[in-house]
Amino acid sequence: MSFLKKLLVTAAFSAAMFVNAAYAENVKIALVVKSLGNGFFDAA
Repeated sequence: MSFLKKLLVTAAFSAAMFVNAAYAENVKIALVVKSLGNGFFDAA
């Protein structure tokens, strides 16, 4: 696949994701980070 086709596919996918996100009413995003040896995360 050529670079231009990859770029167009990526742009189309991104646009579709933004459109779907705009119509979603309740969206929850969770990010869980665990760092071993870091005092902040060890205390939690």
